[in-house]
Amino acid sequence: MTGEGTGPMDDKKNEKKTPAEQEKAAVWDKINDEAEMLRRRTTPVYMKQRIMDALPEAPEPAKPWYKKVLDK
Repeated sequence: MTGEGTGPMDDKKNEKKTPAEQEKAAVWDKINDEAEMLRRRTTPVYMKQRIMDALPEAPEPAKPWYKKVLDK
């Protein structure tokens, strides 16, 4: 196992980047940070309860697809 900074990809990280590459990297870093924030977000408990309260008590019995088509 290699230590940090000794792998072949680390040589590319240490090279000088052009301003365009730096800007592109900054945009992707921001996108990744926002995506991680959204992954960690959860629904509040009160909202889960409101959703459950809005659901009907008993669902309608399922109809075969051909009856659904003919009812239209």
